[in-house]
Amino acid sequence: MKRSHLTSVAAFARIERLKTDPVYAGIFTKARADGKISLRRAQWRKALKGDTEMLIWLGKQYLGQREPPQISGPNDRLVQVPLSLLRQMLDNLSEADFLQLAEENGVELPAVVDPPPPAAEKI
Repeated sequence: MKRSHLTSVAAFARIERLKTDPVYAGIFTKARADGKISLRRAQWRKALKGDTEMLIWLGKQYLGQREPPQISGPNDRLVQVPLSLLRQMLDNLSEADFLQLAEENGVELPAVVDPPPPAAEKI
């Protein structure tokens, strides 16, 4: 059975329920936060040295950047399609074609419940 890191440390220090022990809980919370800060700094240093993959990852995490959708064109060459055009193309599909496209690509769509008919107007 695999133990969590804190459980392993607790076993080593012979302390039961390390997370709830007020003496140690604060120490481990601070150590975990310091570790995250250290990791984030290392990622930024790597990006600032020109690591392209890290720059892309940080852009996606902090700036909401994303790669444009790609579609295979003639001879299986990738064609980049602007998201607005892709949305327009999907909006113009019939419901049957949309469902077929989803099924062919293994996309599970949520069940759609038909709205109740409009209430008759009272005169």
